[in-house]
Amino acid sequence: MISLRFIVLPALAVTGFVLTAYTVNKQNQPVPPPPIPIAPNASPFVGRVAGIGAVEPSSEIIKVGAPLGALIESMRAVEGGVVRAGETLFTLDRRDATARLASAEADLRVALANLANLESRPRVEDVARAAARVEARRAAVDDAKGRLRRLEEVGVDAAVSANERPTLEFQVASWTAQVAEAEADLAQVKRGAYPEELEQARAQVAVATAKRDEARTSLERLTIASPIDGTILSVAIRQGEFAPAGPQAPTLVAIGALDPLHLRVEIDELDAWRFDGKAPAVAMLRGSEKREFPLRFVRVVPQIVPKRTLSGDMGERTDTRVMQVIYAIEPSKDGRPADLLTGQVLDVFIERRGG
Repeated sequence: MISLRFIVLPALAVTGFVLTAYTVNKQNQPVPPPPIPIAPNASPFVGRVAGIGAVEPSSEIIKVGAPLGALIESMRAVEGGVVRAGETLFTLDRRDATARLASAEADLRVALANLANLESRPRVEDVARAAARVEARRAAVDDAKGRLRRLEEVGVDAAVSANERPTLEFQVASWTAQVAEAEADLAQVKRGAYPEELEQARAQVAVATAKRDEARTSLERLTIASPIDGTILSVAIRQGEFAPAGPQAPTLVAIGALDPLHLRVEIDELDAWRFDGKAPAVAMLRGSEKREFPLRFVRVVPQIVPKRTLSGDMGERTDTRVMQVIYAIEPSKDGRPADLLTGQVLDVFIERRGG
């Protein structure tokens, strides 16, 4: 029987040889050259305050969402498209809201018709009809009284029945009461509705109007319009998809005013005291093409915040707190427009005066 060591030891030797050959071959492969670092932009000022700026719309980015979760019925917003304030971006499913508005409008029409009926003057035919009922019942009273009088003239003994007198007396009383009722109806027809009835009808109209307006507002909210004149920066949803709503819901459409563009510059808090808003400032495009953009001071954000815009340098600190300054980007010195994109990062240099 062959010993186990005559099988295991040669197998281990072959495996070691293969691994050694692979390692030597891997080490002999040429190392790719490191990427050529981009030379930092040089400041045009002798004394300067430097910062990093991110391009943003002058309106800042307006994030548009849905007021409630529903399907997207139609989508008109297109990335890069220019919209006017009030122009429709997209609409949500409106079928349920449309049905509720139709029901509310029908209830309002009923309430208005009821109020109009109560406020209208008595019609001639209604007065004539009520007066005729009064005359008919008065005639019935006269007839009952006449029969009772004739019964009394002939005497009770001559009557056909001893029960006829109470019956005639009841008829006289009954018809007399009906005359009073008819006269009251006639007076009401001539007078019209009671003030309490009119007030109740007006309140019903007010309630129906409020419900109609509520349903109309709910329907109008399903049409999402642009709040400003601007450019559509991004669209994150499509027709037929479900639009979520709520505080944690994503941005569906982002809009911004790009004329002019603004630059949100972050300056280290240690240099904040050296900053002068009236001093000249320029922004430089990062990369091989050296383009400068004059900057016009707009405002300082009155709060020191953690740094958000990173330059990508190896030695860059990320735990820095910065002062944010907003500049408007002017056309470059050669007259070319500032054809920049929102979110693009520029180097910023601000002349330091004194200190």
